[in-house]
Amino acid sequence: MLNNVGVPGLIALSYLLLVAVIGVYSLVKIPNSDEKYNYAGFLRRLLAATVDGVILALVSGVMAFFVSDYVGVFLSILIGWLYFAGMESESNQATLGKRLFGLRVVGMDGGPISLWRATGRHFGKLISFILFFGYFMAGWTKQKQGLHDKVAGCLVVRGAGPSEQS
Repeated sequence: MLNNVGVPGLIALSYLLLVAVIGVYSLVKIPNSDEKYNYAGFLRRLLAATVDGVILALVSGVMAFFVSDYVGVFLSILIGWLYFAGMESESNQATLGKRLFGLRVVGMDGGPISLWRATGRHFGKLISFILFFGYFMAGWTKQKQGLHDKVAGCLVVRGAGPSEQS
């Protein structure tokens, strides 16, 4: 049966399995937060994602000239994961696009997220994409969370910390 799926199918199945495992783990580990944050709205997040997309497209485009198709797909996935999960779990808590628009990715308690949680958030974007509405949820949920944010127990906020406003 797996012979009929091919490499892209195996990659997609691996994504879904990883998201399911991390999602279950995240649901158990999410602390509650009573603090109010300046949640990042849909448009600001879209603009930041566009900047990040351009950066990754440039890197992937250059790389495509030097490697075969399958290696290129694997390297694109690896580079995307390192870029998003690596940068969102480090001290600035943001990719270059998010930094440009003053956004940070935090846990539900407002603290930094681990590489594990950032990985869940990154690969959870596949489910947001497949279901289509997963990204748009950031425009209408109370805490401006996309489906991938909810799966990983993360918030995308503006500024340095909790809002001073009630």
